[in-house]
Amino acid sequence: MDMQSSEQAWITLGAALDHAVSWGAAPGQCHLETVTLPPVLDEGMVLRLLCTGALREGQSVDLASGAVWEVSSVQEKSKYVPGQRVWLHPAPPCGICPACLAGCAVSCRDSHRQTAFPGWMSSVRVLHPWAVRRGVVPVPSTVGPDLFTLLVPMARAMRVRRTISRRDRVLVVGNGIQALLVGAALDGPGRRALVNPNGDLQNVGSFGFQHSGTGLEPMREALQGEPDLVVVVDGSADLLEAAVHSAGLGTTVVAMSSVPAGDRFSQLWEKQTTLMFQRGIAPEDLVPARNRIVEIARTLDAVPRSVVAPELWEGRETLEALWTVIESCAPSC
Repeated sequence: MDMQSSEQAWITLGAALDHAVSWGAAPGQCHLETVTLPPVLDEGMVLRLLCTGALREGQSVDLASGAVWEVSSVQEKSKYVPGQRVWLHPAPPCGICPACLAGCAVSCRDSHRQTAFPGWMSSVRVLHPWAVRRGVVPVPSTVGPDLFTLLVPMARAMRVRRTISRRDRVLVVGNGIQALLVGAALDGPGRRALVNPNGDLQNVGSFGFQHSGTGLEPMREALQGEPDLVVVVDGSADLLEAAVHSAGLGTTVVAMSSVPAGDRFSQLWEKQTTLMFQRGIAPEDLVPARNRIVEIARTLDAVPRSVVAPELWEGRETLEALWTVIESCAPSC
């Protein structure tokens, strides 16, 4: 697609001829500005932002991972069509290097190349052919686009499901939406208990938990046996240490955030505990995560969230709600 056909697509869509509005990535670091778009390369495409999302956990906001887009302009032979909704991988891996084949796509060297302009947070985006081939996940229009702002935390949870088969008694420790999504991903036979130290999560039974509370020992007892899988959502060394202490012999402990280990976890070798860090996402978990979101869409719709416009996001210093959705524009259909 040359620049002339790209310009005609912009005019047809009623958007600015060759500009997009771009903004910062986190509260307190946000500013709106208008930037010029580059030409669209062969096999590339143009998208417009429907919405993006941010979770309050740790105030570490990654809007790129929560963005849902609508296809605006494609070439005739593309498998995507204008009006189709998609989620885009902010750092699409190649899928064939040693890191990708080992399941560590986050270490793929090619994932650091720039695949879109202007950056990852803008009202309109020109997508590089590399990202079109490797980083696009179609999402259905039958479900609100705001639900797919949770695709990355759900993919993390689905990765736990895929990689760990022994989960008859599961103990999830942490606060925020990620803890709920772990429960939804690990559904099935067995017992599930949630330790929510802040006590800020509601309706946890809809996400597969039979027991929930703010204390670790009562929830451990509610499992009626030592847990064989402990998932620690928060990046707290104290919580991880407590989780390791509560683990049974041969238990797997999954830490979904980076925490300092040091010499605080001597019981790991005493109990033959397996400690796994699964902060990143794997490409093979994205489609199962999308499908799981569709399956529990009614449950997710009941989760409270704050909805703001980009200009209101610009002045925010912190996230007040567990889940914040920034709406950019309404879907075409």
